[in-house]
Amino acid sequence: MSRKHAKKSLVEVVPAELGERELIDQCTKVAAFVAAFHAAFQIDPDGNNSHAERVGYPLYRKGKKPLRAVTASPAATRDGIYAKARLVSVLLDDEKGSCPKRSTLDFIGGFAADVANFIRKEKDAEHAAAVKAHTNGSAVQS
Repeated sequence: MSRKHAKKSLVEVVPAELGERELIDQCTKVAAFVAAFHAAFQIDPDGNNSHAERVGYPLYRKGKKPLRAVTASPAATRDGIYAKARLVSVLLDDEKGSCPKRSTLDFIGGFAADVANFIRKEKDAEHAAAVKAHTNGSAVQS
């Protein structure tokens, strides 16, 4: 089997986790590639969209790598959650009228887990602050 046709290892397919700033940048890239794809079809005067297909599909495919990266990277801050939430909208709008792709479903599933983890951490921090305030109040009264 030639190197070109060799299967990628799992390490090559699943990118390393991104930092929060890079996560937001990659979400932006995915959205930009999807928008560029659709813009090509809006501009193409050819009824067969031959120009748009030639230009748009390579751009659309470029969005797959950053989508895999954001899918593999949890959002741990409000800004990361916001960026991923907005990307959910972009991806679902892109697939209107068809079944969502596996990559979209994987992204949304990961995003749901990010939201659940974020909420759990916020509640834990709130609980810890309440316990600390109660403990400090008890110490003052003694």
